[in-house]
Amino acid sequence: MSADDPWILGIDFGTSYTVAAVRSRRGASVIEIAGERRMPSVVLVEDDGSVVVGRPAEDLATSQPGRALRSPKSRLGDSAPVVLGGRAHQVTDLVAGLLASVHAEAVRAQG
Repeated sequence: MSADDPWILGIDFGTSYTVAAVRSRRGASVIEIAGERRMPSVVLVEDDGSVVVGRPAEDLATSQPGRALRSPKSRLGDSAPVVLGGRAHQVTDLVAGLLASVHAEAVRAQG
């Protein structure tokens, strides 16, 4: 990534899946996130408060359903916090963690 090769990130934050694409002078391409072209829109909060997103969160959610929020998009606009792992979290903070992960992957992919 350089000033000579600027790029634009587009994120389709969906209810079930999130997809990201980058457009630059080299063209447009979908970014693979953890090896997949679409990432499950799932967030999970660990004991230490860290947020896990995507496929790892979906996999962990099967054994730790009380820590996961599937389809966080459907809760946007709801000011009531969600309780995950016994603690209250604002949905906007969880979504921000998911989108920050997508952005970080895009930056990594662009070099």
